[in-house]
Amino acid sequence: MPLRALPPRSHNINTPFEEVIESLLWIFFVGRPITPDKVQELRREFSLWSIVCLQISLMATWEALSSVVATALTNGGAPCLLIALIGTVFIVLSLGEIASIFPTAGGQYHWVHCLSPPSYRSTASWFTGWISISGQLVLSASAAFAAGLQLQALITLNHLDTYVPLRWQGMLFYWAILAYSTAVNVWGFKILPHTNPIAGVLHVVGFIVIVAVLGSMSSKHTATYVFTEFSNSSGWSNDGVSWLVGLLSTVYPFLGYDAACHLSEELPKPSRNVPLAMIGSVAINGLIGLVYTIVLLFALGDLNGLLQSKVGFPFMQLFLNVTGSPAGASILALCISLVALAANAAGVTSTSRTAWAFARDNGLPASEFRQQSTQL
Repeated sequence: MPLRALPPRSHNINTPFEEVIESLLWIFFVGRPITPDKVQELRREFSLWSIVCLQISLMATWEALSSVVATALTNGGAPCLLIALIGTVFIVLSLGEIASIFPTAGGQYHWVHCLSPPSYRSTASWFTGWISISGQLVLSASAAFAAGLQLQALITLNHLDTYVPLRWQGMLFYWAILAYSTAVNVWGFKILPHTNPIAGVLHVVGFIVIVAVLGSMSSKHTATYVFTEFSNSSGWSNDGVSWLVGLLSTVYPFLGYDAACHLSEELPKPSRNVPLAMIGSVAINGLIGLVYTIVLLFALGDLNGLLQSKVGFPFMQLFLNVTGSPAGASILALCISLVALAANAAGVTSTSRTAWAFARDNGLPASEFRQQSTQL
């Protein structure tokens, strides 16, 4: 079914080129929101603080870096991480500007509908909506998958000689994480604005503790290794291809900063607060992630030994090497696993709002069933 038409901005626009020019002028000079004719259906119960905490825990930048740092280091080395951060900053500044003008739960698909020429705006926004929802589903599933396997790896970490991890056991952990996130979003949605700050505090406190431990107890690499050394031990014969693979893995820790725009209809003053939340979360996580990456690379030790660890996660083996204690390593690793759990719940929150908005605009099959939902 076609998306619901939005009110026209002008009656004098005749060509697609002029339509795009008008959209750009609205963005940079008028600065007023253009939204569909809709009724406010959601209560604005999230605060700016709660949304920022949701976003930094959903992005989980330094935690995600722990999981992908091995791939990045074997496909290009440390410079990939810095380049990914710089690119993310430019993207979020652009999207934050657009979000301030179109603060709706639909996010990207709605922006495409507003900025595209009339001849293909419905088609473009429909595809964008499906791509956006599919991407969010994959991101949420990856957080649950990481959290589940990390919890299983904690068992391995404490029983290296006796426990043999099996795939079906990891799948049970995965489904348990999904069940928790579903329950929180279905029956505990009223407490979400209050639980997000807890995840945000854990995100920051865990970072401080782990950086302090790695910085004080580990042996250190040289600055040359950390900042300039390019490595290609991935198996790719072409260094450029290897570097691009490493760059792809470092983009992952910076995903999720668009969650604020999908919750804009539950946030007061969304034209102001949504861009602040998006840019603020990238600034906070970018700084934390940069510091964590530098400390982690200095403390990394023997990379090949970490990659061959029975635990399955190099960062857990690193924690074990540094602390010399399975219990101490488990506490440090648990900080990362719990934030991954919170990230999955936050991802389900964001994805559900996007799907709800898309159904409201008749972009999903059986969209009429959306109208039977209870007001949140």
